[in-house]
Amino acid sequence: SEAAAALQDLQESCLKKASEFEKDMQARAEEVQALQEAKNAISSKMGSDVSFLQVARARGVEAASESAERSAAAAARSVRRLAVKLDSPALVELAGRLDYAAGSHLARFGGEDPFKKVRGLIEGMIGHLQSEARAEADHQAFCDKEMSVTGIKSADKQDDVGKLGTKIEQGHARLTHLTEQTATLREELTDLAKTQLEMDEVRTKEKTLFDKADGNAKDAMEGLRLALQVLRGYYSRLGDPAGRGKQVVSMLEYAKSDIHRRVTILTGEEEQAISEYQRVSKDNAVLQGTKQHEVDTYTADATALSKLLNELKSDHISAKEELDALQEYMAKLQDQCVAKPEPYKERKEKREKEIQGLREALAALDGSQVPVSVFLQLRGSTRSQLVPDA
Repeated sequence: SEAAAALQDLQESCLKKASEFEKDMQARAEEVQALQEAKNAISSKMGSDVSFLQVARARGVEAASESAERSAAAAARSVRRLAVKLDSPALVELAGRLDYAAGSHLARFGGEDPFKKVRGLIEGMIGHLQSEARAEADHQAFCDKEMSVTGIKSADKQDDVGKLGTKIEQGHARLTHLTEQTATLREELTDLAKTQLEMDEVRTKEKTLFDKADGNAKDAMEGLRLALQVLRGYYSRLGDPAGRGKQVVSMLEYAKSDIHRRVTILTGEEEQAISEYQRVSKDNAVLQGTKQHEVDTYTADATALSKLLNELKSDHISAKEELDALQEYMAKLQDQCVAKPEPYKERKEKREKEIQGLREALAALDGSQVPVSVFLQLRGSTRSQLVPDA
């Protein structure tokens, strides 16, 4: 992705800058050491335990010139050793200039500063150190910014990865629940269809039995009706003085009435069975429709959830890759910006002391001038002082 590519470019830039910075720091440390040796050489010459009570102008200028030459020569030797060690053309050139200063018979310049060239060198080195200090400060600011921004991004991305992981877990749990619910509903629909089928079979058998019993009863009643019609006519013509016909007719009429009563009971039971069958079948149809709708809904939800889970998994993979890249970048930043032999604060303080030392060397050079009609008095090895002409 574009974010990953940009992050990669930023990492390469940071690592390249940090590597160059490390090399520059090593070279600068050795250069500063050479400057310190040069300063010590000059200071040793300026701080010797010598006292001039009063010297003529020519002799004073000659002594100052010789001292300057010795100091410049000592500084040249220190710089030359470092130039050979570092194979530095710039230091080779610097050593050559100091050699020239040492052999140029500075006394010929009269009242001019015999350490002018050395002072220019030290001032140049001070400017160089200050420039490098600014560069390191820029690098440290870059490190602070990048580590802060990368830390925030890592925390945010870690939060995203955690949230996506939680959503995926919840989605899987929901999908499992939907699958189980759908399976249960399908089983209930199967049982419901089986129950309805059994009811249909029972209803068919009951109707068959009722139709047969009703037909037989109607046939029996029709037969009894015809028999009664015949017997009533016969006994009416006979007169039936003994009453036998009346008894027979009464028996047949009772039989017909009993069959009618049974038919009525059977018809009532059939109508009730039909009503119950229709009611239960209707309830089953409603229940089947409800459960089928739930199955369709759960199935659609499961399909949509499966699609969402695939998208979440893809996002989770991408977020995890971005988090890994950020953590790798942070580790490299830690190596380049934190895991230093000497912390930035200590390096900064050390450089400030080095610059201060060079400035003190300049101040010492400023105090080493030998103008006309001036007595130079050097006490111990701590400081120099000009004494005006008496």
